[in-house]
Amino acid sequence: MDLFNFFMAQARTDEIFDGKSYDPNLLASAWYDFSRFMPRFLVKLASLSRSEYVFSRLLSIANEEMGDGNDKLIHSEDFKYSCELNNILIDQSYQPNSLNVLRSTFKSEVGDPEILGIHLGLEIIANENINELLTGLGGGRLRNSSFFKIHLINESEHIRKCIDNYDFCDSQSDKDKFMEGFSRGIEFWQSFWTEVSLNG
Repeated sequence: MDLFNFFMAQARTDEIFDGKSYDPNLLASAWYDFSRFMPRFLVKLASLSRSEYVFSRLLSIANEEMGDGNDKLIHSEDFKYSCELNNILIDQSYQPNSLNVLRSTFKSEVGDPEILGIHLGLEIIANENINELLTGLGGGRLRNSSFFKIHLINESEHIRKCIDNYDFCDSQSDKDKFMEGFSRGIEFWQSFWTEVSLNG
């Protein structure tokens, strides 16, 4: 089994997505807040790294989330704009409790293997997340919006780079820490999709 299939098996996507339905406005509100939270989370996570590679990698992803200097490409705002064009209402005051799974990362000391594991846990099911989000919001014209066009194309490359980071683990202890971080990332997605589901 290659590493991608190994990590996908660990993610147990059937437990995350099967049988769920959504209110588009609630789902959009939750995803918007998640999109605003994520670059800040990555920057804070990067600040804990002792590796220039890990620090640079996380900041690069955070910068991409923030549009690489182009205000029109900030992911959270691009998503909100796409929703508004399709008459989906976002409650900007809504904050999903599931984000506390990620906030709890900073309650204890974390090293580079765990940091990289968290990042992979957040990325590994990116394609499934985007497709679930698109379906939950009603699909249709949203598929042609800039937000979904970008994410439906770019996620596979992000996942590959995250999986390559597993090679950063030199010892079994490092691999164990990586898997702990990975599990936290998956735990977040389980919590997120259950929280926003009408029948979670």
